Amino acid sequence: MNLNQLRTFVAVAEADSFADAAQRVFLTPAAVSLQMRSLEEEIGASLFDRSRRPPQLSAHGRHLIPFARDALATVQVFKDQARSANELAGTLALGCISGITSNVLPRVLRNLRRTHPAVRVRIEESDSGTLSQRVARRELDAAIVTDPAIRNPDLEYVAVISEPMMVIAAARHKGKGDLELLEKLPFLSLNRASGVGQLTDAELKRRGIVTRDAMELDSTVSVIQMAAAGLGAGIVPRQSRLKDSASKLWSTPFGSPPLMRKVVFVERPQSQRSELARAIYDELMEIL
Repeated sequence: MNLNQLRTFVAVAEADSFADAAQRVFLTPAAVSLQMRSLEEEIGASLFDRSRRPPQLSAHGRHLIPFARDALATVQVFKDQARSANELAGTLALGCISGITSNVLPRVLRNLRRTHPAVRVRIEESDSGTLSQRVARRELDAAIVTDPAIRNPDLEYVAVISEPMMVIAAARHKGKGDLELLEKLPFLSLNRASGVGQLTDAELKRRGIVTRDAMELDSTVSVIQMAAAGLGAGIVPRQSRLKDSASKLWSTPFGSPPLMRKVVFVERPQSQRSELARAIYDELMEIL
């Protein structure tokens, strides 16, 4: 068994086909198939169901994927530490929700580059639920997400910030309260599968506010841009508001006292990347 086989095995699992995996690892589909058969022969077990087209991971294959990822991560940690015994080094796969990515993360990464120049960060942006699942599946090392109503017991959560939710609309609506904006303007909803979407949807129902849904958007940045263009009212966390849109927007707290959104840093317990994750978290807290 060698590292190339494990890399190809993980690539096939993530790409869902030998052909797509071949492009990721710069091999031909035939070479990928040969590597996988060789790996199966070595471990004495079938990793794929070849009765399906394209071949799919077998139950045993799905069980082994996290261990393959861990093995590759361990080797990468060894390489990183060998390059710099006295300096924090390595690559961290970090998930992040859109509002933090657009406003906070650039400053975090700029400071990180100055304090730990040998640390590299690969960013993936998505909704809180998806990012948390990817951390649990070892596809990401850590993530910055909205604190879920129900936490995954296999993950660790550390508080980052608690911030008020704001109702936003075009600047011409200055002076209007949250209720008037939400009931009279078309509603720019944030994806209800996201952490913020679920949070605001529950509060709207609790307060009995009936909105006229105009569109459902996947990111707070999109909600802000649509509101600034005069297309309706939306609800976003305070940190999400973009500086270049500030002059075009009116914002007012959502509720009195306002609804609060909690942001957390999530990772797996005893992760091999815990030192890198801690460096990111420390820089994040310095800014916030």
